[in-house]
Amino acid sequence: MPCTSAAQCDDADRRTTDTCAAGACTHAPVTGCPCVVGPEVCGDGIDNDCDGLTDCADPDCAADPACAPPPEICGNCVDDNHDGLVDWEDPQCCAQPMALAVDRVTLRPPPARVHGDRLRLQAIYSEVTPALFDPLKQDTSLQLSDASGPLFCTTIPAGRFRRTHRLVFAFTDPAARSAGGLESGEFRINRRGNLLFRARGRGHDLRPVVGGSVRVTLRVGNACARTTMALRTSRKGLVFP
Repeated sequence: MPCTSAAQCDDADRRTTDTCAAGACTHAPVTGCPCVVGPEVCGDGIDNDCDGLTDCADPDCAADPACAPPPEICGNCVDDNHDGLVDWEDPQCCAQPMALAVDRVTLRPPPARVHGDRLRLQAIYSEVTPALFDPLKQDTSLQLSDASGPLFCTTIPAGRFRRTHRLVFAFTDPAARSAGGLESGEFRINRRGNLLFRARGRGHDLRPVVGGSVRVTLRVGNACARTTMALRTSRKGLVFP
């Protein structure tokens, strides 16, 4: 609760001076007051064991529930646990990713003037079709990240896919034209049994790429594949190979 007086901020520690400023309590160490070593009390804002570390910054509090990092929420395109990995890039969402073999990538971030697609991707999702693979029942997600964090993150609901051929699952999403997602794409099983994926989209929210490498993550259901590649500049934009 917000404080109105210093008396409300009393932490019962004679080594600190308790004050109330702008409705918030502060506890400043008393100059010259010797530190009395004791066990670290997690959450009281005091360096109880005099090791220069307070509360969750102290390894003694590592097992305290209040200091546990938040879980990663899979599928919201947010780095919930602040580890630099979003959704299916995070081991909490995908512990054992497959190797994604990208054939072609084209990115056209701003300020380039683009009348068509800003994003095109063609890849081998898996050399052998996973036993539980079914995009008609499982959502599909595509993520791209660079040195600065997420570049592109979208999910194609299973309801968008249609089986257009015995070995082809295709999707279209007219709403993505204005929303900046993926407008169309497909999974296709070729004669060698490889499971191929290709997609394109306007990607209006695609920002300039930082650094020369991009990490691509593709997932279907609980299975995902991932790779990192170096892009090169061409007249079409940033491309691979």
